[in-house]
Amino acid sequence: ITAGLNLKVPLNIGAYQTELKFGGKSVFRKKDQEKNAIEYSWEGDDDILLTQLYGDFEDENFMYGNYEFGKTQDPQKIRDFVEANKNGDLEGEFNHESDAEDYNATEDVYAGYVQFTTHFGDWMLLFGARDEYTKTSYTGYDVQFNEDGDYETTTKLTNDNSYNHILPMLHLRWRFTPN
Repeated sequence: ITAGLNLKVPLNIGAYQTELKFGGKSVFRKKDQEKNAIEYSWEGDDDILLTQLYGDFEDENFMYGNYEFGKTQDPQKIRDFVEANKNGDLEGEFNHESDAEDYNATEDVYAGYVQFTTHFGDWMLLFGARDEYTKTSYTGYDVQFNEDGDYETTTKLTNDNSYNHILPMLHLRWRFTPN
């Protein structure tokens, strides 16, 4: 979500044409991912052959159409096989390695500025400041396995941070020629 407002007010300071500009902008970002990977293993008595899943499927856009891969296993036959067997001979177990891919991140940025511009003869004076405040919050997960590679724990990790920057500016320009 982004919202912003900019205003410009003409001013006359003595004989000099002056302009006051000010405004602000806020940006609110949120990204997250929750991945739940299930690892399946076949516990049936019969072997599974890839020829059982062979079909007329052909990926005509394989490698952006630069390489002809030919016919292969049909993705729909694979999905049908998994659905038909996943509560029987095809046993699923949650793969905790996917915990490490889960995250939640938010970033909120609030910015405001004020700027004066004055023209006098061939000179232009521009000065002002911008203030930017950023607030972040991150959540991730640390997954631990023992020496044998067996899952032990998943630990939630969080970090919050905020910082503020004030950015002043001053420009002085002299015009050598009208162009």
